[in-house]
Amino acid sequence: GPTPMPTPGPTPMPTPGPTPMPTPGPTPMPTPGPTPLPTPMPTPMPTPVPTPIPTPMPTPNPTPAPVPVDMVYTDMACYIEDDDITVSFVNVDPLSDDWVGIYYSDVDPHSLDHPLLWLYTCGTQTCSGMRSMGDLVFGADPPREKETIEWPLPPGEYIAVLAPDGYEPFAATAVSAPFIVKDPYQRCEDSNDRVLTDMSSYVKGEDITVTFENSRPRNNDWVGIYESGVDTTHLGEPLIWFWTCGTQSCSESVSMGSVVFSSDHPSESERGSFPLDAGHYIAVLARDSDNPYTAYAVSDVFEVTNPEY
Repeated sequence: GPTPMPTPGPTPMPTPGPTPMPTPGPTPMPTPGPTPLPTPMPTPMPTPVPTPIPTPMPTPNPTPAPVPVDMVYTDMACYIEDDDITVSFVNVDPLSDDWVGIYYSDVDPHSLDHPLLWLYTCGTQTCSGMRSMGDLVFGADPPREKETIEWPLPPGEYIAVLAPDGYEPFAATAVSAPFIVKDPYQRCEDSNDRVLTDMSSYVKGEDITVTFENSRPRNNDWVGIYESGVDTTHLGEPLIWFWTCGTQSCSESVSMGSVVFSSDHPSESERGSFPLDAGHYIAVLARDSDNPYTAYAVSDVFEVTNPEY
């Protein structure tokens, strides 16, 4: 029969040689990566302070409008006898027969009899018309204001009143502050009278100019010169003098001006004559009256010296 093929033996696997260990290369240093910037922490939002609710201001009560009232008042607190007296008034509910009167200060203004002097608010004792405000002048000039006495008011203390016409007793709707009337030869403390000379030293024979301010002028006011040291509230006759209008024969009232004592001027002699002898003197502003006189204003002392030869 056929020749059998030989059965092949198994092919032996070659014995592997030892696996050589690879020579390690140098371990490369890792390239450092960029240092990352730290991520900033988010800034915390401040916790908002709660807005306080404003304390409401108390609502002020509205100031009530002033209630108009009747008023009456005089232009001065002190007068010299025969000074004009100006009385001003405000009359809220005027009537045509409202009047302003002057009384002694000790009367009861709610139970008045007839006034000393009076005028309707329209300005006379015969006019007719309503006046809500105005000024009335009581004085020597018209209109006539007589009731129980004639002008001028004698020295004393008085009030002015605003009143409606009617039957006695009258009731005043407004009353002034008291005011004073002084004797013609007295002086009100609020007066701004003054007198001064143009120099403090003169050589005998030099003109002496005296300047004055007279707050309540009369035509019998005068400027005189006396020796220094006299009692100016109890003056005798001056050495030399002029009326404030500038001579010994004029008659005008002057509120401000000058008089000049001079050899060339009208005569100013009284107890003495110009020129004054060497000495110390004063000038005064005074009003004619029975002797003794009272000075309204007094200058500083001035001197007169003899000329040098």
